[in-house]
Amino acid sequence: MKFPSKKQIADILSGVKRKHKAINKTNRRLILVFAKWLGIFLLLIGIVTTLDAIQKSKNKVWIIEVLSTELPLFNNVEALAIIAGLIALALDTPNQQKKSHYEAWQVIALSKGDSGSGGRIQALQDLAEDEVSLAGVSVENAFLEKIKLPGADLFAANFQNSKLWKSNFSYADLRNAKFIGAILAEANLSDANLTGAILAEANLSDANLTGAILAEANLSDANLTGAIFWDKQFGELDKEAKNITPSQIKQAKNWEKAIYSPQFRKKLGLPPEE
Repeated sequence: MKFPSKKQIADILSGVKRKHKAINKTNRRLILVFAKWLGIFLLLIGIVTTLDAIQKSKNKVWIIEVLSTELPLFNNVEALAIIAGLIALALDTPNQQKKSHYEAWQVIALSKGDSGSGGRIQALQDLAEDEVSLAGVSVENAFLEKIKLPGADLFAANFQNSKLWKSNFSYADLRNAKFIGAILAEANLSDANLTGAILAEANLSDANLTGAILAEANLSDANLTGAIFWDKQFGELDKEAKNITPSQIKQAKNWEKAIYSPQFRKKLGLPPEE
């Protein structure tokens, strides 16, 4: 049996460590299953070889010598240790993930009330990447510029008065979320579910709201200068904000300066764009 060199094994181990955070749940399960079966396989090889060595050896004093001849792995203790370390790392992945999540939640909790980031951007992004629910998370008055939380579960999250310039909430579940007074200028809210969200007094200038669901969303006194509710390149109705009424729009400031489809402009009583 030909085993990989120490360098090859070390490179594999290093790669696993580097990519550990980026691996999704499905891949983690596959690694865990693979590691378990690899461990069982190596154990069986050891048992079979040991039994065969005992049968071949008339003098049991020489069993170790026979083992060295029959199983090259016993000649490379360092390689065996590295393989064992690799297996242990894979097996311990769930524990490491739990610890990582616990630490991320601690960062969020301890930074509450801090006007800066306080490490919350990375903490929130790490949790979202691991598909951890962020429903009800409270991060008011926080500096979260360019935070990336696409597809995140942020049901009833509280971002009141937070600075969220150029943030990415595309496809996120933002039902009943609070963005009162938040700065969402140039934010990507495309295809997000903003049903019942409170965006009162929020700055939505140049924000992308194409495909977003805005049923019962509160836009009172929100700044809609340059806000994008419709994108021409997708066709007239293919990429338009959904479930929004003219009365909702007209509660906001500068609503006439936002970008709407020709049909919705007509509903708002606005003239066709030139």
